[in-house]
Amino acid sequence: MFSYLRDKYRAARVGARYQRLVQEKLLALAEQSGPEWVGEEPDAADWTLVGPGWATISEQDRVDARQKARELAAKNPHARNVLRLMEVYVVGPGLAVQAVAAGAEGRGRRTEGREGSGRVSESASQRVGEEGSGQWAAGSRQEGAGNGRQAAGSEESSETARGQGGEVLSEVTAGQASSGTPSAVNSRVSILSDQPLTLDAQPSTLKRLAVEAGRLWEDFVRGNRRHWSYREHARRTWRDGECFVRKFRQATWPPEVRFLDPEAIGEPHGAEGTKGIVTDPRDAERPVAYLYIDPASGRLREEIAAEEILHTKIGADSNQKRGVTIFLPVADALKRFEGWMETELIARKLQASIVLWRKVKGSPTAVAGLADAAQSGSTTYREGALRREKIRPGTILTTSAGTELQFLHPETNIGEAVPLGRLILLCIAAGQGLPEFMLTSDASNANYASTMVAEAPAVKMFQAEQQFFIAEFDDLWRWVMGEAVRLGLLPVDFFRLMRAHWTAPDLVSRNRPKERLADVRLVGAGILSRQEVARREGVDPEVMAGELGAGEVRPGGIELDL
Repeated sequence: MFSYLRDKYRAARVGARYQRLVQEKLLALAEQSGPEWVGEEPDAADWTLVGPGWATISEQDRVDARQKARELAAKNPHARNVLRLMEVYVVGPGLAVQAVAAGAEGRGRRTEGREGSGRVSESASQRVGEEGSGQWAAGSRQEGAGNGRQAAGSEESSETARGQGGEVLSEVTAGQASSGTPSAVNSRVSILSDQPLTLDAQPSTLKRLAVEAGRLWEDFVRGNRRHWSYREHARRTWRDGECFVRKFRQATWPPEVRFLDPEAIGEPHGAEGTKGIVTDPRDAERPVAYLYIDPASGRLREEIAAEEILHTKIGADSNQKRGVTIFLPVADALKRFEGWMETELIARKLQASIVLWRKVKGSPTAVAGLADAAQSGSTTYREGALRREKIRPGTILTTSAGTELQFLHPETNIGEAVPLGRLILLCIAAGQGLPEFMLTSDASNANYASTMVAEAPAVKMFQAEQQFFIAEFDDLWRWVMGEAVRLGLLPVDFFRLMRAHWTAPDLVSRNRPKERLADVRLVGAGILSRQEVARREGVDPEVMAGELGAGEVRPGGIELDL
């Protein structure tokens, strides 16, 4: 009895303590008047917690939206069509990259250390200098007699400044850096101040570098064609709201990449609130590591460094860690359209369920006998058998004066149903930023002029998407070229001399024969060059010059000497 009373007393104390702690927490939240500090101590940093905001969705809603989007992308024809349009226009045929000389447009990038002090990481540069070997390794890189030296050709060891993502920013010879000469200092200052770089390589060297970089990129794309592609990268981003690509270094060429499902980057036990992405305590937008978990059990498999992951996200602010699918605004509308179609089909089935009403004058026995005589078969249901009468095409019915036939045509209100379905489709098109004819693949309800006006916003949207994904692919290209530098397949100053030039797919297709006539007049007026006309036709001007021959003249007096 005494132990029972003691337990009751302890339970009452625990309950009272719980109530007190809850009330204290609520009072602290009510009295709070300013933003919280991100760091553990208020004077640790100048960052404040701005919070996810009121307009964001919860983590569970984001996961549910991703699952709905995957189902729609696999089963819904309109969602499937939207994805195909985006793939074709944004990352479809025509997307290509080539290395070109940096020239006046080649600018160095600023790089900031983990503490935001603007320091340049030197460990990666030393690693490249130590690991680089082969035809482009640091050392004697003479091209041969009369061709000058390879870019920054010097037998002195090199020091390469690399950014946080492993990208080579500049190359300054160790001899210059140690001598403290003004040229060395100016070189470093120009790299870190967005000033144009001065090339010190021959045009033949730059051309050979461009060809070699293109070959290495083709080897990378070909070697990873079963694991990565432009289209799948973009499709995953649009469908899931984000895309994770893990980069794997290899001892031989090419390096490898693999996609990671968004479910595999999550919160393990004990790391709640991270959403699978660990960020810098001083900067909520700087990822430090990605938590690779087992989606089924939530167990942490591996903590992957941020440098090994290319994370592409859409539909989210910069301070939000995870992206949102593009189908979130239209998922319900797509379901409603499917429900509307099902309702209309049911109405058509009901309309065809009873087609003929035969009125027979006489006793019930006479009516039953007439029905039995007209019966051609029966169908058995759980409720019983049902008579069946087959009326074949071209059948002639002969009845007595006591029989009246009435063909039924139930009211369907089809005139009211069609505008409702189109209204739902317009809502879906607005949610995706596409004109109606692109969503439905039917342009019969619009003339040419209105179609041109309607596609203008979509073209701008496609251009914006192209610029976004080109920036993402450019980061991957720089990593691949950085791996080539590490393996000695490219010189350590490659990024100072070369840059990526991306070509996006053409968005507008018009009357090309008329445009060719206009191009010919512009060439004759000296406004356009013949090389530019060749590029508009999608051919290489130098190749065309070799095939046509120098000095050849065509009708019209236009010389095609390219």
